[in-house]
Amino acid sequence: MACLETNEEIISGAILDLKLEPGVVVFEGNIILEKILTFLRFPIYIVTSNPSEIDPRLKLPEINPLFKIYPRTEIEYIEILRDIIKIQKTGIIELFGSNGKLDEHIRNIYWNYLSQIIQYWIDIDLEPELKEKAMLRYISNLLHSYLSFNPNLKEYEYFIPGEVYIPCMHDIYQTGDILSKGGMDFILLTPSCDLANTKAKNVTLAEIIHSDKGILNSLLSTIRQEPTKITDGELLEELAKRKSKAKGIIEDIMKNAYSSKYYFLPAYNGFATGIINFQNTHCIPFSSLNTYSKVFSISHSFIKDIVEKFSSYFSRQGSPDFNISILYDEFISKG
Repeated sequence: MACLETNEEIISGAILDLKLEPGVVVFEGNIILEKILTFLRFPIYIVTSNPSEIDPRLKLPEINPLFKIYPRTEIEYIEILRDIIKIQKTGIIELFGSNGKLDEHIRNIYWNYLSQIIQYWIDIDLEPELKEKAMLRYISNLLHSYLSFNPNLKEYEYFIPGEVYIPCMHDIYQTGDILSKGGMDFILLTPSCDLANTKAKNVTLAEIIHSDKGILNSLLSTIRQEPTKITDGELLEELAKRKSKAKGIIEDIMKNAYSSKYYFLPAYNGFATGIINFQNTHCIPFSSLNTYSKVFSISHSFIKDIVEKFSSYFSRQGSPDFNISILYDEFISKG
């Protein structure tokens, strides 16, 4: 408890029993558990012969890789230690632990940026609760902007696929929610202003085509095609050209530079690589959304780009086609 109170040590995880002294009826482990859940941030493994004795008044998180409960006879401590090491290698403990990097970044933003514009927040006339939420959103934007740029390299950081997706954190539907039904996935593209307070009677979904079908599957099949032992030199050269072309198209798709009707989504946590097909949209009643299951939501940074590309695709005007061959001949002969 002294170690937890001082909050100075970097703690990688806690293996916690509920009954800490033999012959004593009081389950002191609940006191430590409450302390960790309330003030601290690191993985917790409750290993006890008395799992039913966890204090029902404690607000426990759902069972997940950062919080697990094991009957004593069902787990070896070495397995827990291996889990803790795997979690530590993600960097989450260094970020969220005592005096971690997240605290360091927030401290930097507080003194070097937020302090410069605090007068605006002092003067603005808002209810305290609304002002607090607005400031939290503003700070998250500052943090995102701060971490998106590498000042040493003078360039923006590369994002990894996991940053595209966030867990569905609300019961309400939001622009960018990925929904699943009947083995198919869709993205919700109706603007948030229409989704708010269920104003929209109908909503727009666009199909997500995964890499097991469609253009991605076709390109993958080309790249993975192997020549036979009797393939001659000319056919080998042709196959190499097709593979090179397919590779270039896949790279353009990943850069969202191939076609205005597609938007690339990387693989993540069981969600297969895919593309949003803006040509294949569905208009369904808002009330039908509850027949779909939520998978993820697209993060704010990416959903803005998706909506912009979706809007651009459908705002194309175009023009009627000319008979180019006749027009060309006339131009050549008459100027």
